[in-house]
Order: sequence, then structure tokens, then C-alpha cells
Amino acid sequence: MKLVHKFIEQIDEELEGAKEYAERYIENRAKGNSNRASKYKEMAGDELRHAGYVYDFAVMDVADIKKVYPMPIEAEEAWTHAMKHYAECVAMVKHMLT
Repeated sequence: MKLVHKFIEQIDEELEGAKEYAERYIENRAKGNSNRASKYKEMAGDELRHAGYVYDFAVMDVADIKKVYPMPIEAEEAWTHAMKHYAECVAMVKHMLT
């Protein structure tokens, strides 16, 4: 299930970017660099949106795949883990940005 693993990889890349930008937002906010902090917050939000788009595409494509044939256990487990990881990361980054 190369497609599922590719989606997982893309989602993870976007989430990692969002976390990095959120950390830089916090750093700059703490230093009083409000302009820079604002840009990092915006960039983190952009990465979250990108992750959300890829996630939504993946959910639709995985559903389509399952209509045709069952996913192998390994791919199903990886996808289930990825959905949980996505939810946790999005919550964490949103919390960092508040």
C-alpha cells in the first residue's frame, strides 16, 4: 500500500513543519519579537492547513480503496496509527499557538 504510506509521510512532513514554526512562534513571542512571532504563527497555521488537506484526500482515497479490496493488516494498522497521530499533533500545535 504505497499510496497509504505516501500519504502518511506527507502528513507527517506538514505536521513537523507546523510544530517547528509553532516552536519558533513561542520563542519569538517570549523574546518580544511580535512581528516575527506573528509570521511564524501564520506559517504554522499554513502547515496545519496543508496537513489537513492531505489528510482529507487520504481519508477519501483510503475509503475508495477499501471499497475495492481490503487493505493489508500492516497498512490498516499504519493508517489507524497515522489518524491518531494526526489528531494529537494538530491539537498540540493549536495549543502551542494559543
